[in-house]
Amino acid sequence: MAIIRGKGRKPAYPGKGYWGRKGAAFCAALLLGAGAAAAQEITVGQSTSLSGSIAQLGITGRRGLEMALEKINAEGGLLGQKVRLVVADDAMTPANGTTNVRQMILSDHIKALFGPVSSAVGAAEETLAAQYHIPYFLFTANDVRMTTQVFTPYAFQGVP
Repeated sequence: MAIIRGKGRKPAYPGKGYWGRKGAAFCAALLLGAGAAAAQEITVGQSTSLSGSIAQLGITGRRGLEMALEKINAEGGLLGQKVRLVVADDAMTPANGTTNVRQMILSDHIKALFGPVSSAVGAAEETLAAQYHIPYFLFTANDVRMTTQVFTPYAFQGVP
């Protein structure tokens, strides 16, 4: 599994402790925006394809996130705060993706965003995530340009 970290950098390959470091980075990213006296819940978002020809990939990704958050919340949450997932269907169109993400950022106050299936939608969403300083995690969309040519320190790509 190659993890592309940014413009001009070599891909990093996971080794011992890799997921622990990724988990720590994820937690830190969420908490940077959460605030010390925040409500007892942290909201994260995912705009992905839940309809159309590649919907199964989006549905599977959503279910994976739900399972991870169920486990995190069952173990006491993230530093004592429950994590809630907000999901929207982008219907594989960049315009829908950006509308979803803008809504999640401005209305749902997400602290992190998980990316879509489509790289075209991901590129459009990445711009908003960077604009609002929201950590953006890509695990299906895998156009290398998203973390090289269009580099932002808020985007992380981990595609097997």
